[in-house]
Amino acid sequence: MADIPEGTLPDKQSTKQAIRLLEKMKTSASPFFLAVGYHKPHIPFRYPKEFQKLYPLENITLAPDPQVPAGLPPVAYNPWMDIRLREDIQDLNLSVPYGPIPVDFQRKIRQSYFASVSYLDTQVGHLLSALDDFHLANSTIVAFTSDHGQQVVDLVELVSLFPTLTGLAGLHVPPRCPIPSFHVELCREGQSLLKHFRFQDLEEDLTLHDNPHESIAYSQYPRPADYPQWNSDKPSLKDIKVMGYSIRTIDYRYTVWVGFNPHEFLANFSDVHAGELYFVDSDPFQDHNMYNDSQGGDLQSLIPWVVPTTKGV
Repeated sequence: MADIPEGTLPDKQSTKQAIRLLEKMKTSASPFFLAVGYHKPHIPFRYPKEFQKLYPLENITLAPDPQVPAGLPPVAYNPWMDIRLREDIQDLNLSVPYGPIPVDFQRKIRQSYFASVSYLDTQVGHLLSALDDFHLANSTIVAFTSDHGQQVVDLVELVSLFPTLTGLAGLHVPPRCPIPSFHVELCREGQSLLKHFRFQDLEEDLTLHDNPHESIAYSQYPRPADYPQWNSDKPSLKDIKVMGYSIRTIDYRYTVWVGFNPHEFLANFSDVHAGELYFVDSDPFQDHNMYNDSQGGDLQSLIPWVVPTTKGV
């Protein structure tokens, strides 16, 4: 946190540089692509002090569901080592990996997170205002996304972003990637979401029509071992031994943790290390893992389809 953030807040500087680039484009007839990456609300929590005042500490509530679910497989647990590496957290001598952070620190962290989000919201606002000021808003496609879609209940599938933006821009949507796809110069995963936009004369993704799997989001999470360790949340490619594959619908989230070969980029679905199955309506906080209860033939009746237990990616 700082009163004068110059030199310590790259997000603010990124916004200024992006606005300078937009100003150059206002008189250009050429199309442009501009990716503006923001670090906040990731740690370290550095932001102008004015944003902390928006969230008085006495008004900060605790997370509604702080306990580790009893049925959570150890491989699925994220020990949040980036938080534990902070000097002030290290001084607490918390046990790793499950040691809880004291309540007073939880409130401070949540306060700083909320303040960081508001700070980021302001930066995005400056950027969008610049589009209006330079008369670019009506001819510019804006996509706002993040890197933690797998952590929320909403259906977020980032692989659908590329074909969707391609179609919105009036470009040819690349074909689907084969398996394997290392030899293909340009292809796409995911599905175009153009049918959800009420525009005419846009190239549609025909695979969306009559596709029973279109409302399913896919994601995967690498792990170096079956139990939490120092690099569980950020393993190097060579250290990945287990991969979690998830399918998520409006009704449930199903994850299977399987053996993974980092040299061949292959998952072995016959080598199942653990599984998770949660139902949104009856278990919105995902506290009750139904995977073990569903074994023995009941899983197929609980959800429409499951990941096949064969080798492949």
